[in-house]
Amino acid sequence: MNKLNPQILIKELELTYLSVVNIYLTCRNSPKPAKIHEFRKKAKDFLYQLWFFRALNPPVLKTIEKKLDSMTQNLGKYNDLAQLLATLEYKYSGSAEFPAMDELVILIREAQDRYLLRVWPVAYKIFCPGKKFFNVLGFRLLLI
Repeated sequence: MNKLNPQILIKELELTYLSVVNIYLTCRNSPKPAKIHEFRKKAKDFLYQLWFFRALNPPVLKTIEKKLDSMTQNLGKYNDLAQLLATLEYKYSGSAEFPAMDELVILIREAQDRYLLRVWPVAYKIFCPGKKFFNVLGFRLLLI
């Protein structure tokens, strides 16, 4: 661990961050369960990579880690419900043949909506396009 090049580590962290920004924008423009699950996985990768940088700015990074953890947990709950819907193989028939199933699916989708409502504001603050990676993490660059 002593021989790790910090410049390479930061560059790789930035690349991970940019990939999360990309999938975040994809999800916000077209929220599909598979893409939302991909967003969760990429955000978790970013969260785990942040651990290596805790010593650089502990208060800011801990705050971001808590937000990312909460965000990915809510995305996980959304995904669990998406898997439940897939297992049910529900297709709306346009008739009132199965009102209980229709109601169940609506309740599941409402729960999914609540989870996403907890995710999007946090994700926007961290992954908003145009934000500078170093500013999000509270790092300062010295240019010589």
